[in-house]
Amino acid sequence: MKKNWTAKTNRKWKRFFAVGCSHGHLADPNALDTVLDFKKRWKPDLTIHLGDFLDLSPMMMNGRKAETDGSRLADDFVAGVTFLEQLEPQLIFAGNHEDRIPKLQEHSNSIISYAAEQVGLELEKVVRGLKAEYVPYDIQSGWREVGDTRFGHGYMFSENALRDHAELVGKCVIAHLHKPGQVRARRLEGATGVCVGTLANIPAMAYAKTQKSRCAWNHGFVFGEYCEGKGAETISWLIEKGTNGWRLPI
Repeated sequence: MKKNWTAKTNRKWKRFFAVGCSHGHLADPNALDTVLDFKKRWKPDLTIHLGDFLDLSPMMMNGRKAETDGSRLADDFVAGVTFLEQLEPQLIFAGNHEDRIPKLQEHSNSIISYAAEQVGLELEKVVRGLKAEYVPYDIQSGWREVGDTRFGHGYMFSENALRDHAELVGKCVIAHLHKPGQVRARRLEGATGVCVGTLANIPAMAYAKTQKSRCAWNHGFVFGEYCEGKGAETISWLIEKGTNGWRLPI
């Protein structure tokens, strides 16, 4: 027993920090300040943005939303990448919102396709400047393993979506759902799925103003420790904003 305990405690543990769904110009300033301040204190070896760092609402509906959407694409882009540059992640995931960029690059309207190409080129410059890996949005290949846990934006959306992700890929940390939480999957070897929640100004997410699911949204993030190689493991801790504000462990 002593030998096994010693072997486990001698593993080299590293720290990670993960956020998601900040949504560009719709981000909540207090939430952004909170996670940036926490990162400084936690000093992670690996920082991850799980996607939807841009909102890109004018690109919705195959670009037709631009005719009625009042937000400025340029302002949204600047806000989103400014937070990325402050966060300094090594891993950046494309979410379903960023996935609008490559989709519209194939648009039959040359003005829309050109605009999407320019946004894509500017985003590539930002990612290169950060020396980060940018992970495209794909349910099969859009995951990266840290320790024994897969990180990705998230793809399914329902009341059981977090459980479904864990049953699909095993232990995982996602964003996408805006609802912080964790759930144990129905797998023989066991697996826990964790959702980081959102960093957006929730009342400003007007597209969901009639959806009951928005009542479950909240600010949050995930941090933890991981070790690699033989006996790889990841321990994840979810922090959710309380009714009266944030109460942080450090």
